[in-house]
Amino acid sequence: MSDRRGVVVACADRLFAEVTVAWLDRSEAWRSVGIAADGLQALGMTTRSEAERLLIIGELPRLPAVALTRQVRRRSPHVGLVVLGTVDVAEARVVDPLADAETVLEALATEAPTSSAVTFAAPEGLSRLRSLTPRERTVLQMLTQGATRDEIASGLGVSRNTVRTHMQNLYAKLDLHSRVDILKFGARHGLVSPDRSPRDPGAP
Repeated sequence: MSDRRGVVVACADRLFAEVTVAWLDRSEAWRSVGIAADGLQALGMTTRSEAERLLIIGELPRLPAVALTRQVRRRSPHVGLVVLGTVDVAEARVVDPLADAETVLEALATEAPTSSAVTFAAPEGLSRLRSLTPRERTVLQMLTQGATRDEIASGLGVSRNTVRTHMQNLYAKLDLHSRVDILKFGARHGLVSPDRSPRDPGAP
């Protein structure tokens, strides 16, 4: 049995949740034990699973973060609570929404406070993914799988110029400059295997 401690990830954004799970599962101390898309699901998973931490990312439907943390604290006081967002939650560690993975892992490793929230801050991080539109996310995923511009255009039923525009938006929002950067970003955040190489490294 793994010695790594279990974490339930609660996030309404499926892509962001999956990226979070990917880097959690690559860490030495933590492993995901479930993804919850809303607050009630997160409450059920946390109370029924072997989770030692609940990581809440942003606001959740059905049961907001503040109410969720109070319910978990009453039902499962042993579970540490970490919130990635801007809400003020007394029962949890609150992490700046721009925090990077290392900062979130640091918060998970810190025992949950009993009265006041502690904020960890970092200049940039995974939340950049949230700035992408649904179509830009699709293009990002196709790029990390090695698709060419023509393949993306064909798959999405759009022109090459439209794909180029999406790629330019991706580069700007993620602060990247080439397809190689896209592959590195994807590998770093669990979107692609680290040993994958782009088909056309010099392409814009």
